[in-house]
Amino acid sequence: MTAITVKRTIVRRRTRRSFRELAQCYLAGERRVEFTIEALLFAIIVAISAWPILAVASALSEFVHLVKWLPDNLKRSRSLVIEQGYLASESAGRQVRLRKTGRSASLTFKVRRGTHREEREIKLSPKQFAALWPGTTGRRLRKVRYEIPWENVLIELDIYRGRHAGLVVAEVEFPDRASYRRFKAPWWFGREVTGEKRYSNVRLALK
Repeated sequence: MTAITVKRTIVRRRTRRSFRELAQCYLAGERRVEFTIEALLFAIIVAISAWPILAVASALSEFVHLVKWLPDNLKRSRSLVIEQGYLASESAGRQVRLRKTGRSASLTFKVRRGTHREEREIKLSPKQFAALWPGTTGRRLRKVRYEIPWENVLIELDIYRGRHAGLVVAEVEFPDRASYRRFKAPWWFGREVTGEKRYSNVRLALK
């Protein structure tokens, strides 16, 4: 076993311990520990150090529209059931989110500034997700996402379930606003609601 392999093994063990200790505090209802963005960021930084290949960074402009009518042949598009909840969020736009899509689970740190979004994502095992999920009680949502190729972009159409049933939005990402302005939206796009807080996922999860 090489020195690099030994080092990676040690870091991964420390990472699993960090997640486990954080989860145990949540599950025990520990009142003496204040779960701030900074505390959760520490766990994220540790994990990113352990698995750099699983850390995803993005800096994109995301635009959101309400959907007036469902597009034709929607059922032919790839669909995913998404369950997500928030461990922490700040009015400044920083969030720590848990998401489960099918058998895949992740923890994401997000920073949003208007239409601009930056993310750091870490893949979670089913046990890690199950341990942390109780910490999102009261801050969750569920939706079905359809992935619709359109021209040279991918439109993500979300149909919300539960208490938000009836809400349908479409999201599309571009490297900049100029690219978005050249985009010819499909006929079923409704009003643009980019930046409107009442349509943000974290706000919907808190309702």
